[in-house]
Amino acid sequence: MEYKFNDAERVLQKAVKTNPNHGDLHYNFSLLYFACRKLDNALTYINKAINISINNDIYKILKSEIYINNYNFDEALKILKVLIAKIKIIKILFQEDSHRIYSFCNHLFLQKLINKR
Repeated sequence: MEYKFNDAERVLQKAVKTNPNHGDLHYNFSLLYFACRKLDNALTYINKAINISINNDIYKILKSEIYINNYNFDEALKILKVLIAKIKIIKILFQEDSHRIYSFCNHLFLQKLINKR
């Protein structure tokens, strides 16, 4: 296990040197450290990933998992509450859009029927 960890760490270090502003690389570093229970390192790298890609909710979910595993439930809950609120907003917007799309399709269908006469 240690050998594979070192290999993965080495590969990611080279990749980050080549492209330091790639959020997924920092996210993968965080996953690597999280899997090895190096939670401080995992938190450092997930914060870098989030700073690069502020709107990536997957990164935020991992950050909440790191907090949970570090028994920092308050910080995890803050993140999860924001993500849940975001999901609710998206759901509402989708429902509104689905009604608009349905109405528009009905309108087109009626127009087509009228034009056939």
